[in-house]
Amino acid sequence: ANSVKIYPNPSMDNFTIDLGDHDAAANIKVFDSYGRMMVEQQTEKQQIELATQQWESGIYFLEIRSENAILTRDKLILTK
Repeated sequence: ANSVKIYPNPSMDNFTIDLGDHDAAANIKVFDSYGRMMVEQQTEKQQIELATQQWESGIYFLEIRSENAILTRDKLILTK
């Protein structure tokens, strides 16, 4: 079961990523619609804040992986 939650989505400034019951290290990547990597971040926390105030409005693609699996792939919608 995928217990990852991302909110608010759409967002006007930041996104919160809640990894739910996943308690090991996770690798978070966000790409823009051109495939450019905006963020790559390792975390062991259950909840992290993605600071996107400097980004332009649009659709971004989030991928969260654990060591051996993809936990989630999702779209982030940023509206300014």
